[in-house]
Amino acid sequence: MTEQTLTAEIVRLQKLDLDEHLRQSVEEAADLLAEGRVLEAEALIENADARARQAQIVAGSVNA
Repeated sequence: MTEQTLTAEIVRLQKLDLDEHLRQSVEEAADLLAEGRVLEAEALIENADARARQAQIVAGSVNA
């Protein structure tokens, strides 16, 4: 993932209604990216994205 793509993913996730733990992960990734620690930031964002998608699936099945 390029730094530009990673930045876009961070912004996208920041706009979502995330639980506090996921929001902290996204903010930590933003801090890591700012420090130039791209691979660590990418790993956090990939994990946070997967967890956010899973939460949406679960919420959708509960609301169905």
